[in-house]
Amino acid sequence: MSVYKAWKPFQDIPAPLYLESMVKDGDGLRLVLFDGSVEGRRLRIHFKEVLAFRSANEKCLLKTWEENESWEGHSSLLTVEDSEFVEWLHAQSFGMFSDRRITHYAVYTPEDCLDILTDQKPIVDQIAIKFKD
Repeated sequence: MSVYKAWKPFQDIPAPLYLESMVKDGDGLRLVLFDGSVEGRRLRIHFKEVLAFRSANEKCLLKTWEENESWEGHSSLLTVEDSEFVEWLHAQSFGMFSDRRITHYAVYTPEDCLDILTDQKPIVDQIAIKFKD
């Protein structure tokens, strides 16, 4: 069974986070998350190399949420150990990526659940949005 663990690329990341935008193009997958406040603080996550990803409404993962109620601080940013999604990737690719150390990142917000498989560490930074006076 998959084990979900809080992923903390920075200290003091609020929970829950909300998905503001998602862009998938030739430069990878870029997410912008925010804490629901109007302060303009955002967290940007850039996955340059994505082997697979899936997106679902949070209602589609009720079983996953129920089985993992003890997520540390109910974090929106997680890594998944013993991932069934990684097993699926290996089975579907006939083991093409079995020589790579693949990490399953889960970005779960109150509305969106994103699962990302990659063998590269994502670039994560905090950004501030300046509002015009």
